[in-house]
Amino acid sequence: MLESAVPYPLTFSTPQGVLTLNSPCRFDVRCDADESTLAVFQGEVLLRPTKQSQASVRVSAGQQVTFTDAVSQPPQPVEGFRQSWLDGVVLADNMRLDALMHEYERYRNGYFSLDDKAAALRISGVFPLQDDERFFSALTRTLPIIAERRFSWWITLRAR
Repeated sequence: MLESAVPYPLTFSTPQGVLTLNSPCRFDVRCDADESTLAVFQGEVLLRPTKQSQASVRVSAGQQVTFTDAVSQPPQPVEGFRQSWLDGVVLADNMRLDALMHEYERYRNGYFSLDDKAAALRISGVFPLQDDERFFSALTRTLPIIAERRFSWWITLRAR
């Protein structure tokens, strides 16, 4: 079994911090320009922001933490959409459209833009990641928006 060959503790570095695993676990790390988010689905991860000299933050299964290189926020319950990409979908639960598009663009190539009115709209649902036509069709049927395709890779969403 592969797990027995893994040397623990296992350490990962991100631009904002160091993650340490002392045993097998399942987790997700999303690194943005100024902050990262660690979501733990199984097991436990120790997090220490790069510029923080104090003790690590223990993040257990079912928790997530957003952190910068200097500080980490208190652990929160894992947001439902954090694992949905494993099933080829993105899950939205009263999510702003700009946040949904941010999730969608992590897995798709192309340029997606939104006007301010469309960006603030809220949506709930399960949306496919591998079928642009179904994805944008669902958005335009559900929300008062128009999807304009300028090129095959460029889509602009704006409020009706």
